[in-house]
Amino acid sequence: MNYINIIEGFWKMNAYDRFSSSEIILYLYLVHICNQNYWNMPIACKTATLQSELGLNKSTIIRARVKLRERGLIEFTEGVQNSCSPKYRLLDINRCKNATASATAHATDSATADETINKDRDKYNYSFAHQKKNRGHEIDKQKDKDQRRSIDVSPATQEGYDAPF
Repeated sequence: MNYINIIEGFWKMNAYDRFSSSEIILYLYLVHICNQNYWNMPIACKTATLQSELGLNKSTIIRARVKLRERGLIEFTEGVQNSCSPKYRLLDINRCKNATASATAHATDSATADETINKDRDKYNYSFAHQKKNRGHEIDKQKDKDQRRSIDVSPATQEGYDAPF
């Protein structure tokens, strides 16, 4: 397994279908341990060790590993009270059925969002063109501004002044 591909695949999945912080920290810690063990799997890791290393309580770790298994990222066998540690195996993220489904759903959502943006932009452009047409260009811009502000403008004449300007 390639460490970089695993992390990139994990973040791509997370971009679409968010992981909880406990799932993220547990998965990244397991990747770290696998990397230290030269990817010889399964790896044995006590829940008490995970608790102290990650700062999570036992029930949070159990919930997080079940969620990671449901998403197809890990397999694990539960330990037996103080006699056998839980064993974890990281699965190939590129073959993960949930990763493929997430990527497909993400692509569909992106296409839908792009079409919505285009539709909204077209709607705005139509509205703007319609306003221009109704207002017409024969109206002077300053006169239009004054009308919107309700200002009466009367032109100044030189009559009534003693001297020219």
